[in-house]
Amino acid sequence: MTPRLVILGKSGQMAHALAERAKAKSIDCLFLGRDDLDLAQMPLPQTLEDVPADLKQAITSFAPTHILNSAAYTAVDKAEEERDAAFALNEDGARLAARLARLFDVGFIHISTDYVFDGTKEGAYGEDDLTAPQSVYGLSKLAGEKAVCAEHSGAVIIRTSWIISAYGNNFLKSMVRLGQEREALSIVADQTGCPTPALDLADALLAIVQQVPATAAAHERAGIYHACGQGKASWYDLASHIFEVVAASGQPVPTLTAIPTTDYPTPARRPVNSVMDCHKLAQQFDVRLPSWRVDVEKSVLSLIK
Repeated sequence: MTPRLVILGKSGQMAHALAERAKAKSIDCLFLGRDDLDLAQMPLPQTLEDVPADLKQAITSFAPTHILNSAAYTAVDKAEEERDAAFALNEDGARLAARLARLFDVGFIHISTDYVFDGTKEGAYGEDDLTAPQSVYGLSKLAGEKAVCAEHSGAVIIRTSWIISAYGNNFLKSMVRLGQEREALSIVADQTGCPTPALDLADALLAIVQQVPATAAAHERAGIYHACGQGKASWYDLASHIFEVVAASGQPVPTLTAIPTTDYPTPARRPVNSVMDCHKLAQQFDVRLPSWRVDVEKSVLSLIK
């Protein structure tokens, strides 16, 4: 089956990565942004007749097999002050996206986050581990997962972490920029996770979509999965690798100092450990993301060339 994807969100990291990878794989995509569909504001339709005519026409004429929701409120610290806005998009918007997929009777894939966990587990988190978000962002994303499951019995929810790329706003781009502006940087070293290059995640999502039924009906692969880059790292480890690439290109790099979280307080509490076990994804879809290091090198080089 060659999927035809309606992708919600068209300005973020994942939308850019999906556009690039889908084009390479000759997969047709229709990207809908806020101007086309405001997930945080549109009333929840009860039937197809309640869907705005222009939106209904756009989706119907494209004839998708699946809807993939990459839209989200991702300003983690700002969410502590903008709780309503975070929940409007991450919970209500996720519910609306899943509702649309159900009304149009297509498959649905939704992207979630490691922030649904509290970060206190010593080992890697599995899909069935207890969720206990410690931030408004995490709470809103967990609420979104529950809303999606309630709306679409065939939904596949992909939890990921530490998305990085040459697009948008993310840690990798910030490091490259700050490294050009400063001679020294202090980087948190006691938070551990799995960096996930957006392009690698896009490849994984497109492989998953091709195995998800093009219907809103329940199926045996429906549920929650973890999808992250292979290999764990601290933010300090990630920054160190980024600047190793920069240095190898012949450019100057800043001096890095490892610091604890307590030396870099933020409004939102981050999970100390957000390493996630991705074996279920490999077992059910035969999908494994590669080591994060390879694409980090490509992204860094694209930014400094």
